[in-house]
Amino acid sequence: METNERHDTLRVTPERVTISILTEPFVIHTYKGYAAVVNVKLEKDEPEDKTLFIAPKSLADPLKELSETTNDNKMTGLHVAIKKESNDRFARYVVEKAG
Repeated sequence: METNERHDTLRVTPERVTISILTEPFVIHTYKGYAAVVNVKLEKDEPEDKTLFIAPKSLADPLKELSETTNDNKMTGLHVAIKKESNDRFARYVVEKAG
């Protein structure tokens, strides 16, 4: 069973990456205050889990919708492909259900 332990942060880029969400959202304390995160496993052979910040609306809304429509209102177990629209720090996220 996965714990709500923080791992290295998954940095999302314009390169598509497929992940499996391992935990329900939880909060961690950062230098800016508290932030919502989930732990994820990358599809490629990365030995370590990563932590994904899910506060951005362009990421949070699609994850919420997918959890409600395809996964019995749970984020744990979702298999999604994510990327950013560009290298811009404030670029929107693109989220799709993965096979």
